[in-house]
Amino acid sequence: MSEILISIKPKYLDLILSGRKTVELRKRSTKIRPGTRLLLYASSPRCAVIGEAHVSFREELPLEELWAKHGAAAAIGRDELDAYYASADAGVVLGLVDVHHYPVELPLRSLRAVHDGFRPPQSYMRAPAFIDVLLSRLLGWPSDRGGSRELSQRALPFVVPAE
Repeated sequence: MSEILISIKPKYLDLILSGRKTVELRKRSTKIRPGTRLLLYASSPRCAVIGEAHVSFREELPLEELWAKHGAAAAIGRDELDAYYASADAGVVLGLVDVHHYPVELPLRSLRAVHDGFRPPQSYMRAPAFIDVLLSRLLGWPSDRGGSRELSQRALPFVVPAE
């Protein structure tokens, strides 16, 4: 199973974590497949990995069909959808399941303390292994990737309790 670090605006991420938004919309075709674990990164101004979800389905649809089928699950109004897809004829819908809000947030400064120069994605990227190692150590999960205690010790001063 693959892991993706996906950037989402904080207001939409809060809707996902509350369960009111059960799909994520993307403008461009993605290679993200069902079963993929998404590490949820809240973009600016929050700038932190705050949870995870799994992709249950992926559909690329014309906008009218996308709205009819997934508008309610997207938790946005039609005007927001039209503005987001202003120059597109179709959009990508990712179904989200097994959504978890972590008890601690992993802020960007913590990620950079471990990996100097780390840059979060504008949209999404394959999740760097060090993020999973940090999460495993900080949340007390067994890590199938191993990892270094030193990594989590460098990051610990920057970890923030979840709101």
